[in-house]
Amino acid sequence: MARGRHRGPVPAWIMGLDDPGDLSAPVGSTPWAHGLRYTLYRLAKDSTAKLGEFQSYLALMERHCAYQYLPDEHGHPFQSLRAFAVAKVPFGMGYDVGVVEALQAETRDMLLGEKVAQATATVAQRNQAADWVAQEIGPQGKHRPHRDTNEKDITMREGGTSASYALRRLAKDRPDLHAQCLAGAMTPHAAMLQAGWRKRPPSRKRTPLDWLRHYWLKASPEDRQRFEVEVLGAQASTA
Repeated sequence: MARGRHRGPVPAWIMGLDDPGDLSAPVGSTPWAHGLRYTLYRLAKDSTAKLGEFQSYLALMERHCAYQYLPDEHGHPFQSLRAFAVAKVPFGMGYDVGVVEALQAETRDMLLGEKVAQATATVAQRNQAADWVAQEIGPQGKHRPHRDTNEKDITMREGGTSASYALRRLAKDRPDLHAQCLAGAMTPHAAMLQAGWRKRPPSRKRTPLDWLRHYWLKASPEDRQRFEVEVLGAQASTA
């Protein structure tokens, strides 16, 4: 625990880390902010918690700047929601920046644990791509010569649709797009499309059946039942 690193009397802000707070306290007060932090901790430990519920509490913390009432590991108030979310537990949530961005984004109704695992995998893939580029391109941004003289392997390295090939070509000819890929602002495929090196597949115009399927999945069970009653009733009256 963080308390073990302090000699002598434990600072009040360290003692306050165990404070469950009070969500019924006035919004924007210190007890309310502590209650918000406690609730976020509780939801984060429950992988079956609803993502929407977790996001709503994050939004409350950001809207009312509740993080400013919470101390970091040095006893200073957090300056942003992101600073709180990436700070290590028990001071913050201990999330990676990429996970925080994904949690704040608008997503489908899914479980919190599922979204965290998905975002963590995305962050890991991004870091793996950055490490690969650092090894292949080198710190000076120049390609290192390949020692493998296998003709088939060299042919595969010179082209293709893989992300690794896209990153190599972007690093060489479009360093601006390459930098956006490493920052997670766009995928290698999207960057290749923007650079004009890949063609977007032709889009197919949606049919009425496609739209029915699209909105059927979005409709609530009550709306689906009402629709079936109306359609079947109309068919029965015309039969």
